[in-house]
Amino acid sequence: MLSGPIIVTAWKGAGAVAQIRNIIGATNSKEAAPGTLRQLFGTDNRKNLVHSSDSLESSERELAYFFKPSEIIDYDPDNWIDK
Repeated sequence: MLSGPIIVTAWKGAGAVAQIRNIIGATNSKEAAPGTLRQLFGTDNRKNLVHSSDSLESSERELAYFFKPSEIIDYDPDNWIDK
């Protein structure tokens, strides 16, 4: 995270760390699977578009760096449905 601007998001769910890492691809963009964000938009292992925690422990530390506990809210899909 050496350049900006940045957008920080928090994701929660069963296997969230692994699922997000599958979407973004390998750290080195040149080794990332086709269709992953890093393969599509990164250039190498330093300019690889996106950062993601590599474990639950890392995610807890990184979330605390960017967010206050009150800023992390649960997502309820029912709140987005017009009734």
